[in-house]
Amino acid sequence: ENTSFTLTDRIVLGVDITRERHKASIAASGQVRGVTPVELVENREGTSWLMPRLIELAVKWKAPVVLDAGSAAGTLIPHLENAGIHVIPVGMREYARACGDFYDAVMARTITHLGDPLMRNAILGSSRRPLGEAWAWSRQGTSDVTPLVAATLARWGAVSTVEEKPKPRSQVF
Repeated sequence: ENTSFTLTDRIVLGVDITRERHKASIAASGQVRGVTPVELVENREGTSWLMPRLIELAVKWKAPVVLDAGSAAGTLIPHLENAGIHVIPVGMREYARACGDFYDAVMARTITHLGDPLMRNAILGSSRRPLGEAWAWSRQGTSDVTPLVAATLARWGAVSTVEEKPKPRSQVF
């Protein structure tokens, strides 16, 4: 098992599943002296392996899990929460911000990765889709972009305070 993300004491996990649910990825990120290493932890066929592995990693690293609530991975939210895992679901706006910030960090050379071929292929095979006045990684196409999306989400969780919807308060009239 890879332990290269012991460089930081705060690990954040990101997860993504293809629309067809035939592939999924888990990535990890953290912050180390102004740089955000991203690492593809696992990329496998199907989704049956995903919950047990995510729970194992989240517990081991005391890590929250960031996912796009509107994507196929959104189905994991109740299962992770029931397992006691801290889930940070991002909506469309946060996802667009995460993608833009990831891109900016790549241009600024403040993201590092281990050169994993699956991550490299996801980056090379990626394209953008409009999302409001911004853009996001497109999940349409022939390339498996789940490693890139999972890394983008993990990094977003590591560098930002993701907006969480306030819990409704009961009101007495």
